[in-house]
Amino acid sequence: MAAHLAGTHAVVSKDHWPNARRREARQQRLVAELLGAGRSVVVDNTHPAPEDRAALVALGHAAGVPVRAVWLDTPPGVCLARNDARTGRARIPLVGIHATRARFVPPSAGEGFDRVDVVRPAPAPSAALPGAADRVTAAATGSRNVSGAARRAPGPTAPATAGIRDEGNDMTEAGTTAPRVAIVTGAARGIGAATAQRLAADGFAVAVLDLDEGSAKGTVEAIEAAGGRALAVGADVSDTAQVEAAIERIVTELGPPTVLVNNAGVLRDNMLFKMSDSDWDIVMNVHLKGAFLMTRAAQKHMIDAKWGRIVNLSSTSALGNRGQANYSTAKAGLQGFTKTLAIELGKFGVTANAIAPGFIETEMTKATADRMGIPFDDFIKGAASQIPVARTGKPEDIAHLVSFFVSEGAGFVSGQVVYAAGGPKA
Repeated sequence: MAAHLAGTHAVVSKDHWPNARRREARQQRLVAELLGAGRSVVVDNTHPAPEDRAALVALGHAAGVPVRAVWLDTPPGVCLARNDARTGRARIPLVGIHATRARFVPPSAGEGFDRVDVVRPAPAPSAALPGAADRVTAAATGSRNVSGAARRAPGPTAPATAGIRDEGNDMTEAGTTAPRVAIVTGAARGIGAATAQRLAADGFAVAVLDLDEGSAKGTVEAIEAAGGRALAVGADVSDTAQVEAAIERIVTELGPPTVLVNNAGVLRDNMLFKMSDSDWDIVMNVHLKGAFLMTRAAQKHMIDAKWGRIVNLSSTSALGNRGQANYSTAKAGLQGFTKTLAIELGKFGVTANAIAPGFIETEMTKATADRMGIPFDDFIKGAASQIPVARTGKPEDIAHLVSFFVSEGAGFVSGQVVYAAGGPKA
């Protein structure tokens, strides 16, 4: 489906030919001028070197505009800018009215755009730098300056390219102004609620999913009060039909999800000889089966978008913990699940990572203190005395780490388990 770019933008292309280093420098100068002019920029670099991508990112940072480098892998006839095999010079066939007639082959078909990043202008564009507008106008009227050709592209409502993705800090989906959609399970309270609020602050539209929809509304209200967008969804993550219905509703009301945080969990602590079948089954169903069902239902939307982030909440209990044979087993299983997801989904632009929190001050840890007959304040003090940073964790500590894992900058981090416990655990 055709994507849209917000605001006036220009296309900057270079040929992948001898003296490419000189052309990179000229391209970077033009991008800097366009950013200074407050323009959105689409940059076409065929497999640019890492240092060239870094240079483009630095330009955006200096201009106060989120920037990510561009990687196009485009066959002739369906690309934004293609190399002429005979002359080695790049052409930009799809500008102005031509762009509205083009039909791009979606990435899922194995052709077309492999990856495109869009640089958006700052909220309050500065005045144009000398020469920038002239160079853009010249390019739009037919200039063949291959190493730095910039063309005036369609306005905000004109179709542009399939697969365009905003790589800035505002989490917008596929080159549209709509925010990316994140799902956080078990988000009515504790780590889940803090994570949902953090992702909303990061620019995501957030589906706040919990067993009871009513209990999730407090988190939604907090997000909306801060100017974010959220949806309360009730579902039992261990029930296939409820999970599929929840995902369908989220797609309809918020959009296709490309971020999933599997946080839903329960405790049924007991010593092994006292643990019932039900104690074992419910913990396995919520933690392991729930993560499986949610991931299976959401991953197809990530694959369609060729971008996705999955974060599973494990625990330091995965290393073993007295009275938690069920919980420890489930949390260890999530680590294996995470690594397998990373292997299977990586080629689709989807990462999977796990966080293993240590002692976090939540209602769940308070329930543990109550079960042990220890006042919660004393429980916290005792735990803090054993932690190298000399304090216990807060839900916001974990939310911050989730924010990193789902960010653009974490795209090369996958299959990892981070023990967020105030000191070494594994």
